[in-house]
Amino acid sequence: MKLIEQFLRFGIAVTVACRENDILKNTDGLRIFSHNGYPDLISRANQLIASNAKRVIFVSLHPSAAVAAELLARMVLRRRRETLVVHHFHWVSHSRAFFFSRSGIIRKLMRELFFILPKRSTHFMNDAALNAHQAFWRICLRGYPVLRIVGREPTTTYSSENNAEATRTCNKRAALRIVSVGRFVAFKSYNMNAAMVIRQLRDDGIDATWDIWGYGPEESAIVSTTQRYGVMDYVRLCGPLPHAMFDQTVSSYDVFVGMGTAVLEAAKTGMPVCVAVENQGDACYGHLHEAPTDSVGDRVDGFPERKLHDVLRSVAALTSQERARIGQKDNLAARLRESTLDEFADAILRAEKMTTLSIFENVVLWVGKCYLQANHLRHQKRTFPSVTRLTNIFKSRRL
Repeated sequence: MKLIEQFLRFGIAVTVACRENDILKNTDGLRIFSHNGYPDLISRANQLIASNAKRVIFVSLHPSAAVAAELLARMVLRRRRETLVVHHFHWVSHSRAFFFSRSGIIRKLMRELFFILPKRSTHFMNDAALNAHQAFWRICLRGYPVLRIVGREPTTTYSSENNAEATRTCNKRAALRIVSVGRFVAFKSYNMNAAMVIRQLRDDGIDATWDIWGYGPEESAIVSTTQRYGVMDYVRLCGPLPHAMFDQTVSSYDVFVGMGTAVLEAAKTGMPVCVAVENQGDACYGHLHEAPTDSVGDRVDGFPERKLHDVLRSVAALTSQERARIGQKDNLAARLRESTLDEFADAILRAEKMTTLSIFENVVLWVGKCYLQANHLRHQKRTFPSVTRLTNIFKSRRL
């Protein structure tokens, strides 16, 4: 929303293509284009762009969105080549974005699709993400730019003194109150291990609780682990947290655990944060100022990892002044890991024009379209008869 508001201030019309939801609404200059998945969106390409538009920039933030954007952009360009200039900006928003899949065939497909994207307007979220892709593919990517997460100023600041006073005066308030905010997805494995960590802390005699705000496909698994460890009263799933309430809510706790944008926003309130490591169970890098430079939870080979339980036990032993000092260091570390809104918006506005693809690249993009269709149907719990054919085509092209 920060970027949308920035472009609207510039007088630039914005269309957001997304699933139907109750959050985004049409306003002056902002159009919400609701769709039922990428195949539906692609089939309605002729409805997406206003007839009087002279220049269009497609912005994608996920590999599947990048494929859809490439397909849409080229469909629009073929129809209006004489009257429309079309660009594509992509932001690689995760350190394993293009090789998440367990399928070797899909990873190869995603690699080829990545190299179709315009090089100068394909940005990595940080050096850790660039290095991870470079190492996995065993190819130099140093020509690709890095554009860090957009930061913002907090609306509420953390007060360790106020939190300590609230603990002293409220009998029901735990001595160490931990909070996380984010999607319940598999790579954010700290959510799955919250119950175990709380069990360990309480067995150590530390009165600790953990509130987890968010939603996602791993919710039932998280509930199961809280039951298995017998900590249902100490680990709570609190549901979605409106972004406008983020600062006020998280800063009322003692320590934040997480990764990604949420870690940076929590740290900027001045509270201590622990950076969890993706897909590594209860591993963390310690506090944000101790984490690898430019990492917000991305796994960095060779960098020492610590047990979350040990770090949180140390936090529990700190005075309020010591927690505040850690929060100050984490605040500074967060600011060093961010881009400004102006920098991000400028990078989008400078996105490269679409260029002509080779025959091979067109085949790759067509296979990418088949992949989107297969993935859409898989999520609908239906059988897609062309998955085997898709794999055979991909192998025959020796991608």
